[in-house]
Amino acid sequence: MRLAGVFYTVKGLRTWGRFVSIEVTDSERTARSEGQLPAQYAAGTTYYLMELNREWVIVAEDAWVT
Repeated sequence: MRLAGVFYTVKGLRTWGRFVSIEVTDSERTARSEGQLPAQYAAGTTYYLMELNREWVIVAEDAWVT
């Protein structure tokens, strides 16, 4: 039996003025029985935030998946 697992990565923190972008990616391996081929996928989301009244607000996001 091949066990499932997820690996998260947080990167790409960029700032400009009161804006910030941060990228979160994940790579997931699905559980498989012996003899089955491995299965995996990856996905990522970039969040764009703005500081408003001393709080961070998501103003946009961009996502992908394979």
